[in-house]
Amino acid sequence: MNKKNKISAFTLTEILVVLVISAIVVGMAFSVLDLVQKNMRAIKENYEATTEVQHLRQQISIDFNRFHEIRFDKRLGELRLKNPIDSISYTLSEKLFFRNQDTLPVPVKEIQFFFLGNAVSEGKVDAVKLFLNMSDNHFIFISKKNDAKTFFDSWE
Repeated sequence: MNKKNKISAFTLTEILVVLVISAIVVGMAFSVLDLVQKNMRAIKENYEATTEVQHLRQQISIDFNRFHEIRFDKRLGELRLKNPIDSISYTLSEKLFFRNQDTLPVPVKEIQFFFLGNAVSEGKVDAVKLFLNMSDNHFIFISKKNDAKTFFDSWE
């Protein structure tokens, strides 16, 4: 009475097919994960750059409207904002803005200064246009509200 017990199991070929399919699915999952990580990194860098630009725009706008006298010294590359109580200076370089001791890492391509609607290269300033080193000719334009004294002084 020789009875053979046959055990039901997978064949070697079936196991190899499952392993190959599993390897393909895992490889695709890692590829998708890599793409998602690259996208998240790009979004983070874009957000950080936009945040720095917004911070610069906000700070210059506040300072322009807080100080009475604004002058640009071309020789020093310095924008000085004064009132009877306080003063602030912006030092401009190719890649950085320095506001007193603060550093604002915003790359600027070109700067234009204006006084009473006319472009000026130095002296009194009431508006500034900053062309940023970004892909789409991005710029910041900040102006201040002039008081009557500014208009009377400009007639002299």
